[in-house]
Amino acid sequence: MTNRYRLASQELSAALKNWEDGEGPTIGGRKAISQALSDAIEDAINSTADEIIEGDSVTNKPIEDEDFDAVLAFDQLADAYRDFKRRACAAVSLSEIDVDGDQALWRAIYAIREWSTTRYNYAPPTPISVLRSQGVGDEQIARIYGWFTSEGEPDLEKVLGEEMKPGTWYDPKKWVHPAKRKRLAAARQGIQGRSPRRREYIRESQYGKTAPPSLDELVRLGAPAPQIAALHGLEIEDAEALLRGSEHSVQLAASESAEAARLERDTLAQVEKTAKRPR
Repeated sequence: MTNRYRLASQELSAALKNWEDGEGPTIGGRKAISQALSDAIEDAINSTADEIIEGDSVTNKPIEDEDFDAVLAFDQLADAYRDFKRRACAAVSLSEIDVDGDQALWRAIYAIREWSTTRYNYAPPTPISVLRSQGVGDEQIARIYGWFTSEGEPDLEKVLGEEMKPGTWYDPKKWVHPAKRKRLAAARQGIQGRSPRRREYIRESQYGKTAPPSLDELVRLGAPAPQIAALHGLEIEDAEALLRGSEHSVQLAASESAEAARLERDTLAQVEKTAKRPR
């Protein structure tokens, strides 16, 4: 069954190919990201988000071990595209924008393409009797089967035990290829501490006659200025100003937080210095 990550990558790849095969739009001699490709990126980010919203209830979709590397790839796309949009919204003119996408965005897109096209060869191991006839030693057999001691050394006892009584340590239904185990372990480590990702982009057509999201919500999501303007009857210039103001507020809050931390450190240092003075 095709899961949501595989389906999202297929739809994104199709949109990417259409953009690559197309002739425009061109801005300043550079082939700009089209609205269709932008929509496909946003749809991929939304469809692979973790949250399930049903009325007032919010739950998180389960993530299988097999999908860890896909989750990380789409998280990277979400971060790169969000940063790209924020810089575009904060720009004063098109000359300040990478209309054809920046390096971080394309690295994320290509990472998803690589994930979706990679085919792993997790074939079952060659029988020990055959390996013996080929002159393969105990240590190498242990590595082929993925048998290691708690210290990380090839487990020779399992090799001998399996050879004496087949089925003692090797069950073809439960066996996991060492390369697959290593890949899953790396992805599991990369996903540690990850927070569930929300849907981030809104389509005007999703609301119809219902009330659109508030201005605050649209700005928080980084919705395009034309969409904000259309949903709330604003001029596009006013919507762009709102987005730039939001970006400035985030930067100002970070600056104020850093200044507060600096003042606290200076105060503590002064207190310690005063306490150490001889009386």
